[in-house]
Amino acid sequence: MRSVALLMLGLAVVPAALAQGGSHYRFVAGDSLRYHVQQVDSSALTTPQGRVPVTTMLESTMRMKVGPASAIQAAFTTYHVQVQTPQGMLAPPESLALNREFGLAISDRGVVTVTTTPKFPAELTKVVDPSAEFDDYFLVLPTSTLQIGVVWVDTVNKSTSSASGQKVSRETVALYTVARDTVVRGQHCFVITARSQQTITAIGPGPAPNLTVTNTLTGTEEGQILFDPARGRMLGRQRVGHFTGTIRVDGGASPVEYPLERRYLSGLELQP
Repeated sequence: MRSVALLMLGLAVVPAALAQGGSHYRFVAGDSLRYHVQQVDSSALTTPQGRVPVTTMLESTMRMKVGPASAIQAAFTTYHVQVQTPQGMLAPPESLALNREFGLAISDRGVVTVTTTPKFPAELTKVVDPSAEFDDYFLVLPTSTLQIGVVWVDTVNKSTSSASGQKVSRETVALYTVARDTVVRGQHCFVITARSQQTITAIGPGPAPNLTVTNTLTGTEEGQILFDPARGRMLGRQRVGHFTGTIRVDGGASPVEYPLERRYLSGLELQP
């Protein structure tokens, strides 16, 4: 697996002179897009017996086919995940995630609605939730025209449920700035910086009957996005996050709560 940090750096980026561009995504029936994602996610739980680290390494390719009225069918064509725990390595077969189609509806500003979600085998979902965060693939653009110096704020409150029974709520306030323009693979694009404050709460079943586990995390995420205004699509994205909080277990003789820390590095790239 290549280093995630190389995803954005691996693109041919040189200075350019681009004054302004559109603020819309452009989808044409018959288009086929492939996004390559790499992510390293490390969490650590601190207990009286010491730290309990868990590291998840993910590399995947998502194919998106555009149909009539910009409806999109998306599916993983590659999906490699490894979860390193104190008890050993978990690595479910890649085939469990492949070619199971999501249905998406996307506005011209990049607001994503997931219209259909496939069912994944329990052998996979007990290790990782493959239901993609499609917001990662589509930056929500401002209502004003994109140009250097434009700043906008996007506030999102989102709740999801996984096949394992976990319910996740996320509150995000993100600040975006069009920092400069550049050229990537011969195409003019904007470099957009991003910084967000997030609160994440996840509630789900515990490791034993009658137990409920609640994770609460707050922190910041920083990164940058490459957006091609002429073709109306995101070319790449890099994100770095650091969160702290607690994990609480209820349902036993008495509630138990431990400190929890999470760090991640994620890169996404539109493949040629």
